[in-house]
Amino acid sequence: MNDGDQVAKRAAIAAAGKIAKGPAGYREVGVGTISLYAADGDLLRVVRIGRMPEHKKETLKQILDQELSFVLKQRPTLKLVKIADGAKDNWEFLASALPSGTEVLDFYHAAEHLAAAFGAAYGDGTIEARRHFEAKLHFLRNEIGGVDTVIRALAYQARKHPRRKAISSALGYFQTNRERMQYAEVARLNLPIGAGMSRLRARHSSHRDSSSAACAGEKSADRPSSTCAAGIKATASTALGRSSPQSTWPR
Repeated sequence: MNDGDQVAKRAAIAAAGKIAKGPAGYREVGVGTISLYAADGDLLRVVRIGRMPEHKKETLKQILDQELSFVLKQRPTLKLVKIADGAKDNWEFLASALPSGTEVLDFYHAAEHLAAAFGAAYGDGTIEARRHFEAKLHFLRNEIGGVDTVIRALAYQARKHPRRKAISSALGYFQTNRERMQYAEVARLNLPIGAGMSRLRARHSSHRDSSSAACAGEKSADRPSSTCAAGIKATASTALGRSSPQSTWPR
């Protein structure tokens, strides 16, 4: 198996909620987050919810839904931004269970898929792969319609290297999630483009299954809050448990 095939296989395992180690991977714990942001995009507060491995993270989703409902009841004028990686299960939950809001594919997961594609095209860790990755990442993050530039570049690489699965996988990923990758437009509204991070921080992150929602427009104890983020991710770290929304959020 070449490097490109290994990257594509690891991505498929991660999308299924497993860690890409060993022949089949192993189940991950689920962690949810709700984050409050200031009007200028600064992260003010994060609350984390943890559960042990469970099919489709059902209990975690229920708790997250309750937490977000409590926050929005207290601050009904907050805007909502939903952030997730490309896992179908995450978006089914965010779209059906949570109130309507702006949908954003987590920028750091998009960057990871882009890096894997150019690594497959030019060789992992090479200067050429890094150069192409950084150039297209800049377009994706900072240019209106930048995702279309990235899709055209990946389509070219897929035609040039039709047997390198990491490239075709990344192309499908960007095409499927195109509408959720309008990062420049979202950032100009001072809304987050990554789960639990300020919209100003555009750095590459480790691969993890995650989803998030963000709300904007009311006051916290110290500063006006512009965004509230609620999220789910699968991680290898120990779960953090909590009892009720009322124990966390001030009235």
